[in-house]
Order: sequence, then C-alpha cells, then structure tokens
Amino acid sequence: MVDAQRSERCIRKDLEVRVLSPIHGSVAEPGPPRLARGEAGIRMLYNTYILKSTVAKKTYVGHTINLEKRLIEHNSEKTTFSKRYKPWIIIYSKKFTDEETAIKKEKYFKSAAGRRWMKKNLF
Repeated sequence: MVDAQRSERCIRKDLEVRVLSPIHGSVAEPGPPRLARGEAGIRMLYNTYILKSTVAKKTYVGHTINLEKRLIEHNSEKTTFSKRYKPWIIIYSKKFTDEETAIKKEKYFKSAAGRRWMKKNLF
C-alpha cells in the first residue's frame, strides 16, 4: 500500500474534528480544541472579524490568527471575493482562545440572526 493511503485524514463535520483511519475505517475520539502556538510556544488568539467595503455595500466575515496580515490580503489581489470591493475596513473584531469558538462566532454572523445583529449594532 502507498504511504499516502495509510496516512490519517482529518475531516471537519459540524465543528467536530474526527480522525479517520482509511485502513480500518474506525473513528477516533475528537481531541481538545486546537490552540495556535507562535514562537517559543506562546499561545496565539483567534480573531473573528467583520470587514466593510468603503466602495460598495458589502461585508465580509472571517476568522484568522493574524488580523493585520489578513486585512492586507483582503486589500490586495490575493483573495477572489474581496479584491472586487476593496478597500476594506475592520468594523468588528473579537478574540478567542480556541479556533472552534472563533468558527462558531463566524458562522453565527453568517446566519440570518447574525446578519440582523450586525444591522442593528454595526450599521
């Protein structure tokens, strides 16, 4: 068997990470939330953010570890959606200690209830 076929794969389903073994098809129990670690093992924080275009009536919701770098990427030619509506400004940002919570908040903002909250509180 090829080594690539033996390697484990990670599949994300409903924010629960499960490791599948392609050989046996068994499912391992999900581990603790992923924590980002920078240089020297310093814990990094995940940012959930909302951007607003200054030239169009568009918003963008995402999450990242490095918010400043991500804003530069949005305002450059590196991202497909956001390059059409640049420049972008940050109108909301919140920090979380784990990626799972940041993704949940991002998904909330992309839901109808989250869009209503944004309209009521940010615009």
